Amino acid sequence: MSEPSGFGKYYLLCYNIVQTLGWFYLLWQSLEHFLNRGTLDTYWAVIKWTVIIFQNAAVLEILHAALKLVPSSVFVVLMQVYSRVFLVCGALMATNGATTSPGLPLCILAWSITEIIRYAYYALNLINVVPQSLIFLRYSTFLVLYPLGITGELLCMYHSLDEIAEKKLNKKNEAYHLLIEKLKEVDPSTNSDMVTKKNNSLRNDEETVRNPISNIMDSLEYEDNTDTASNTRLSETGSNASPLINSPLECQPSSQASASDSNDCGGMNVAESEEENWTTQYRL
Repeated sequence: MSEPSGFGKYYLLCYNIVQTLGWFYLLWQSLEHFLNRGTLDTYWAVIKWTVIIFQNAAVLEILHAALKLVPSSVFVVLMQVYSRVFLVCGALMATNGATTSPGLPLCILAWSITEIIRYAYYALNLINVVPQSLIFLRYSTFLVLYPLGITGELLCMYHSLDEIAEKKLNKKNEAYHLLIEKLKEVDPSTNSDMVTKKNNSLRNDEETVRNPISNIMDSLEYEDNTDTASNTRLSETGSNASPLINSPLECQPSSQASASDSNDCGGMNVAESEEENWTTQYRL
């Protein structure tokens, strides 16, 4: 899938920049709160609206995938966004237990660093200026941040269960049962998937640096991916090249040759002969 152009590209650039700044602000709020000896009891009040706004804004990413603004599966994005939005709206906004859980700072720390790196990577990738250091962080920090974030999320869910069960937020208390199911959904294979992506990404980058010409040539298709001007320049290059032999190969079929062999020259057909002739006459 080709990258978005025009308004779509400009919109995605703005979206990713705003998200980067929003998560950076959330990280700053958290650090400032605890460096000033703030407590868990008052932590949620400080970060509440920043978390609600920027985490729920990620719902737009489902729309991005649906509209093909990004080459992502709608289902995959839906599952990723749902996981966090459910925690924010189903636990943090509904209970005091989750907001005073020791898991909340772990969540916010892991989420903030992850999203700052991710959205910065997306924004810079749109303008083709991604530094190698950011690529490394994008595919390496999850080794620490993923288990840290999962631990925080599980702790928040666990500390909200009693309150949700007691309050019965609706007749069937779906929130309680959904939280129980979420606690069963931790999938370690997600971590191995990211390891695979990391290895592939870094391997491709290293190969490009080590042998850039071969990587470029491998991605080209003769004539199909070139415009008229490019083909004209190729023709001019061939016509102006220095000959390596004085005369072209000639084929003089025997007068006694059959009609089926009239296009052959010593077992080589005319097309093959012409191709070999061209490659031996000119050095591009």
